[in-house]
Amino acid sequence: MAWLQNLADKAETLLVKFDQNAANVFNDTNVAHIESAEFNVSSMMETPEELVNVEVPIEVQTTKAKSLINDNESGFNDNVSIVSEKSRMSDNEDSGIVLSMALKRKTPSPTSNNVDAFGKKDFKSECSGVSSKSGSLHNSFIIMDDTVTKYEDKINKLECENDEINQQLINIRHLYSELQNENSNLQSQLERTNESLIVTQNEMEQYRARAQRILQEKEKLINLKQNNAGVENNDLIITTYNEELKKELKFQEDKNKELVEKLQKTTIDLGAIQQNFMFAQKDNQTAKQVLQDSLLCEKKIRSAAEEECHLKSKELQCRLQEIAHQNNVIASKSQEIFQLEQQLKQKVNPVTSAEVEERLQNLTHTLMCKQNNLEVATTERNALRLQLEKLESEYRRLLSRNQRINVKTSSVIDIDDGKSQIPQFLKISPFDMSVTRKVKHAYSSLNAISIRTGVFLRRYPVARVFVFCYIVMLHIWVLIILCTYIPSTSH
Repeated sequence: MAWLQNLADKAETLLVKFDQNAANVFNDTNVAHIESAEFNVSSMMETPEELVNVEVPIEVQTTKAKSLINDNESGFNDNVSIVSEKSRMSDNEDSGIVLSMALKRKTPSPTSNNVDAFGKKDFKSECSGVSSKSGSLHNSFIIMDDTVTKYEDKINKLECENDEINQQLINIRHLYSELQNENSNLQSQLERTNESLIVTQNEMEQYRARAQRILQEKEKLINLKQNNAGVENNDLIITTYNEELKKELKFQEDKNKELVEKLQKTTIDLGAIQQNFMFAQKDNQTAKQVLQDSLLCEKKIRSAAEEECHLKSKELQCRLQEIAHQNNVIASKSQEIFQLEQQLKQKVNPVTSAEVEERLQNLTHTLMCKQNNLEVATTERNALRLQLEKLESEYRRLLSRNQRINVKTSSVIDIDDGKSQIPQFLKISPFDMSVTRKVKHAYSSLNAISIRTGVFLRRYPVARVFVFCYIVMLHIWVLIILCTYIPSTSH
């Protein structure tokens, strides 16, 4: 960040220099303006419009300079305050000059005619000097703007580089934290291994000490046997050796008990782990079965929706073909009309007025027929378009309904199966006439009644028994009537 501070310091120094130059230029222009005003009061009284025309661009330039300084040097309030104070002083001096002009205008001098010529010349020269100074000041401000933009570009580039460096630093910190975690894990593993190593070393030292003791006792026994010492010494050595063996045996028993306890704990832990594994496996199997069932249901729903979509697409293709045929018919009719018009235009043979009137009547009659046919065709085309839009909306609605559909109960499935068994020629379509539509409605209502009665009989076995008994009794009654009927012999 040191290089950023250095760049900021350099920018501050440059801006301070620009402020000082601007303030000096403002002071010079104000002093020149005051001198010219004091020296040429009469000329200024006679030509106030020129003064206004000269003073306005200077003030505009000062305001532009102030705005540029305020835009480019927002962090340097002290320099801006200095420039503003100097501009206020110049404004106050200008106001004083205007007042003195007004006073002198009220009391005109007798030698005003002689002074006017000199005043005009001096005023023009001073105006040219002020314009040159304002041009140089404007150029200096343009140069200052260019330098400020360059430094702003550099600062933006440096900020981008700083952002990249910060991002790299964040990545390095993440890597450092990961390495620290790995280091801590490795240190913990190292501590565990050191502890296990210390335990094994202690056990090894104990075993070595015991082995050395046993070997020493054995060597003592061997030496005693070789030297044929007394019976008491032999008994004492044997007793000590037996005691050592008993201690060793106790130690080994304790060790075996500890190992048995550890083994029991490990077996218990292993059993618990196996139980948890079995439970998890069962849960996974159940979840897998549920997912498979849901997948099968979704596949069935998708296949049904695809079939329906295929049927609807076929219907749409048929409708589009019909519309294309109608368009072709309309085009052919319009071509015939155009040909007839051309023939009428080409016929230039001299004919009588009666023939012309007859031909015109025939042509108008044919034209009216063609227009009527064209209107009928256009109305049919519009109706087909509306039907196509309705079919598209119905198709979209069916698609959305099939996406939200759920698994239904067996009774509803039976009803749907019964409805789906309706033949294709009895299904209602928008192109049916009134009589066919009534017949189809009657057939659908009868079909629905039969399906409902079938479902009712399936659900309630008592109703089935009642219907069966009723039919049997009715047949028996008919048979009795047929058997006992005797025709009359009156005729």
